[in-house]
Amino acid sequence: MGELFVLAYDNVRGGLVLDSDFPVAESVALLRGELVPQGPVIYKRAQGRRATDLMRATVPHLKVISARTADAFSAVGIAGWRTYPVLATLDESPLDYAGLSVVGRCGPIRWASARLETRVSPAGVAYSAYFGLDPDLLGGDVPDIFMPPDETALILANERVVETVTQSGLTGFRFTALRDVEVPPDRMGERTPTNPVRHH
Repeated sequence: MGELFVLAYDNVRGGLVLDSDFPVAESVALLRGELVPQGPVIYKRAQGRRATDLMRATVPHLKVISARTADAFSAVGIAGWRTYPVLATLDESPLDYAGLSVVGRCGPIRWASARLETRVSPAGVAYSAYFGLDPDLLGGDVPDIFMPPDETALILANERVVETVTQSGLTGFRFTALRDVEVPPDRMGERTPTNPVRHH
């Protein structure tokens, strides 16, 4: 199914960040589509003024998408997501947005498949770490946007999603190829990478 990516919010200068009183304890369930709010989730400006097509909130994990994002995804049949109603405002002016829930699922992440590599940081320091997420794709039977079955907030997407975002000029999205995702050491058990060494 081609290359896969982690989908995340791309911090932009002056980007609008929304505030909400939605319970933090339920935010992951809402993102994962395992919870349907009883009414519109209320969002107001917390900081910034530049609205992007994907925006985050001060409540961890919550994300909203613009109407044109929803239209672009629907137009090409992107599967694995749905929206929930929100009331989002900027200086009392309504914003045409909806909450994002990801209902697509893959199998578990196979953490042991990560590769030990040596890379160089922007500061010129070489370091060794494990890279590469390897989700169980259930024989290819996964939608375009999906999440692992555990309770994480990790959103994965295929090339169709990246192409749709790029061709539609949608903003606020960041995609990282799974091969470039650094795996946390605590996921590797005894396979602990070496300590960073200075690059010469």
